[in-house]
Amino acid sequence: MGKLSALAIATTLALGGCAGDDEAGACAAGARSLAFVAPRDGAALTAADDLDPSMGALQYDIRGKACGVDPAMQVGVYMLDPVETGYAFTTAGDGNLVFANVPLVPGTLRMQLRTLDTMVQSEVISFTVTF
Repeated sequence: MGKLSALAIATTLALGGCAGDDEAGACAAGARSLAFVAPRDGAALTAADDLDPSMGALQYDIRGKACGVDPAMQVGVYMLDPVETGYAFTTAGDGNLVFANVPLVPGTLRMQLRTLDTMVQSEVISFTVTF
């Protein structure tokens, strides 16, 4: 492996904290991070994504990955736009976060994952909801 390839891999692990595709993969040693698995930044959620069409809002399982977070620590989904509020909560557990049946209103939403003590925060994502 060339020096450039090794540097690219090391940089990805250091900056990303959580490797990842759909399940966000393994955590880098010593990393503390939170990352969204679903929805992804820029996603467009529609009625086809609704887990319970009989409800007034679009019901969606928000998924994330926690790396290096105490399993007993509360992790929350925080909506930043259109209104700033704590939105859904779970414990970090094994690091595979599932916030089940989160009601999402139509429009462009901005969200962030945070530990309850706010010591670990994800990147802010933005996605649209239409139904």
